[in-house]
Amino acid sequence: MAINPFRVPQFATIFELRDAELKEEAKERERKKQLKIFERSSCRNLTSRRRLLEDEEVAEESDQLDKLKVILQNTKGACIEDETHQEYISKRREMFFLEYSIAIQRAEIERLDELARREEKKLDLAEQCLEQDAALFDEFLKENDKTSVEAIAA
Repeated sequence: MAINPFRVPQFATIFELRDAELKEEAKERERKKQLKIFERSSCRNLTSRRRLLEDEEVAEESDQLDKLKVILQNTKGACIEDETHQEYISKRREMFFLEYSIAIQRAEIERLDELARREEKKLDLAEQCLEQDAALFDEFLKENDKTSVEAIAA
């Protein structure tokens, strides 16, 4: 069974915890007393350690500030709007109708292009037939002239 961290400890356990902490502190003091003089930490060492920790914290803060500046520069001018669900739906609906109308217009343009191609083919075919008819008529006129010249000469 897991220990519930939100349960208030018994009155006696609070004192036991305090006594345990005091014993740990006493052991730590005894351990430091047993250290040789060059192993002990002086006030100077403690301040230099504290200064190093502060420098590291300052460096971390400056790194975080640099990252924030980069993020702000990248998002500068970006439109930040909170839109409601209804606004989102209406925008999506409008986009759908616009895309649908564009698709219909493209289909109509393709249909008209196909119709124009068919009409051009018909015109080309009619032009070829007309040229053939003109060539046949010219040939007929030449033969008719020959026969009329022969008839006059005979």
